[in-house]
Amino acid sequence: MMCFGRNWDPKTKYDKQYRSDGSEAPPAPPIPGKLVSLVQRSLQDCQAYENSRDEFPSINPDICIAKFFTTTSRLVMFQEDDHHSEDSVRRRLPLVSLFIGDSAEFLHSRYYGAANPDKVLLESGDVLIYNGYNRYLYYGVKRIIPDSAPLPLLNESMLRPGCLNLNLKQV
Repeated sequence: MMCFGRNWDPKTKYDKQYRSDGSEAPPAPPIPGKLVSLVQRSLQDCQAYENSRDEFPSINPDICIAKFFTTTSRLVMFQEDDHHSEDSVRRRLPLVSLFIGDSAEFLHSRYYGAANPDKVLLESGDVLIYNGYNRYLYYGVKRIIPDSAPLPLLNESMLRPGCLNLNLKQV
């Protein structure tokens, strides 16, 4: 996992910028402008499709959490729980999640431990947008489907097998 814009740690959230060895973390590199533009265009498309700016307000993302899932990786169901989420939900600020590389079986549910969570196949280039109370969904990655990435992407990027997931939000 790595961050752009600002640092984030699963245990300390945004409060302490220290590594596990106690040393101070360096500042996170800025979020690339093309990525910010992609998020904003995705939200504009969603607003046009839903005919609602209220449901999907525009954001200026200040953090990008990048995770890479190998073909054997999983992400157990969890709920976003940082202390900024409540304010983000109240303001209906969306979280924009991009998937690049191999396809991912993405699970989500309103309930922790649901026997049959909803499953969505997310392919390279797909954008998933959570808004409002959907930020409280439990979600995870059941599996990465090997050899499902578009060949032109692999040839031009040298991306290794797996799925790169970029989560962008405004804190």
